[in-house]
Amino acid sequence: MRDRIVERLTGATGDPKAVEEAARAVGERCVPEILAAFEEAFAIPVSLECASVEITRLADSRPAPGGFGAMSIATSGSSPDALLLVIDADALAIALCGMFGADEDMPVVPIGRPLSTIEIDVAEQLFEMFANAFNGSGDRSFGIRFPLPAPIVGEEIEKQVIRDGPAARIVFNLVFGESRGQVAVTIPQRVLVEHRGEGRAKASNAAWRERFSEEVMRSTVSLRATLPL
Repeated sequence: MRDRIVERLTGATGDPKAVEEAARAVGERCVPEILAAFEEAFAIPVSLECASVEITRLADSRPAPGGFGAMSIATSGSSPDALLLVIDADALAIALCGMFGADEDMPVVPIGRPLSTIEIDVAEQLFEMFANAFNGSGDRSFGIRFPLPAPIVGEEIEKQVIRDGPAARIVFNLVFGESRGQVAVTIPQRVLVEHRGEGRAKASNAAWRERFSEEVMRSTVSLRATLPL
C-alpha cells in the first residue's frame, strides 16, 4: 500500500535511469529464449531484436485506435497487470509467414482488416512465448499466471480498462526479409522494481521523505476517518 501511495503521488517509482537499465537488461535477456521458441514454432527463420526501451505510463501503452493488432494483459501474484503485451498488424503478419512458410524475398502484406480466428490464435501463441520468456524462474520470477487470457482485439481494446501508473516499455522488432513488425511489452515500474533489484531506487530515506512531503503539501486530499468507540 505504501508503494502504491508513493507511486500515485510522485508519478514515478525508482530512479528513471536505473529503471530503464533494468528494463533493457530484462528485454535483452529474453531475446535468446524467444528466438528458441520461434525456432520450435516457425517453419522458417524469423529474427528478433530488442529495439528500444522507454519510461512511459501504463495507460499510454494501449494500441492506437483503428489498428488491427492485438493486446493481452498478464496477471501475477503481486499485480493484476504485471505485463501489458501488444502486437501490431505487421508483426502478426510476419508471425503468420513464419508459421505457415513464406518466401523471404517477397514483402509481407500487413493485415488491414479485423483479425480472423486463426490470426487471433497466432497472436495468443506469440503472447505466450513472450510472457514465458519475461516470467523467468527462481526467486526473481515475475510469477506470471498461465495460461494468459484470450487476446483482446478490435473494439474491445478501447473498452479495456487499464490502470494508469509509471511503467517501462520494451519494444521488439520481428524481422523477416525486408519486413518489420513490433511487439511491445510494458511492465509497471512497481513490478519491475519489486522483482529486479537493479531497477531499485538508490535514493536515501531522507530524499524520499522530502519528495513525499512536497507532493503531499501540493495535493488536495479527501480523508474520511472512522474511530472505534
